[in-house]
Amino acid sequence: LKKVSNTEPRYILFFGQLSYYKGIDILLEAIPKVLENYPHEHFVIAGKSNGFILDKKLLDQYSQHVTFIDDYLSVEKLSQLIHASKFVVCPYREATQSGVLMTAFAMGKTVLATKIGAFPEYISDGVNGMLANADAQSIANGMQSMLKSNRYLCLEQNINLGYSNSDSINNANTLMQVYHAFETVN
Repeated sequence: LKKVSNTEPRYILFFGQLSYYKGIDILLEAIPKVLENYPHEHFVIAGKSNGFILDKKLLDQYSQHVTFIDDYLSVEKLSQLIHASKFVVCPYREATQSGVLMTAFAMGKTVLATKIGAFPEYISDGVNGMLANADAQSIANGMQSMLKSNRYLCLEQNINLGYSNSDSINNANTLMQVYHAFETVN
């Protein structure tokens, strides 16, 4: 798979530990549904598995649309990936708190997440992000809604109302450290 750089077109990003409860298989099932209406869309899945076996058939079938970064990410690399993304997707089956959500918001990116755990407490559906059910069709519909007329940019503006570049740099460094500590524990 090709490397992701800051000069490539932007993409939809999933990052973090690859686990069943994080719904990575739901995302993989949703990707072809999104590509039916957005055939030029690209997805980046970045993270290391903790015993979860990823279905590589789909990655191979859609290799021109999905970049898989099978690695633990440095703070700098993760920061680059988030900044270059359109938005972050969290198709989780279960969650309490999410370092992914807080990291994305701190870096001024909107999130499509499932209606579980603390996500509904932080995401005002249709205002600063979107909420979906934990199934492939609902996740696909949410991604397509965010892509339609670049709606994700409007949602991002609602995050950016209190956002500044200097705060972003400080928040990114702090949150990346917390995120990595959280991921190591879980």
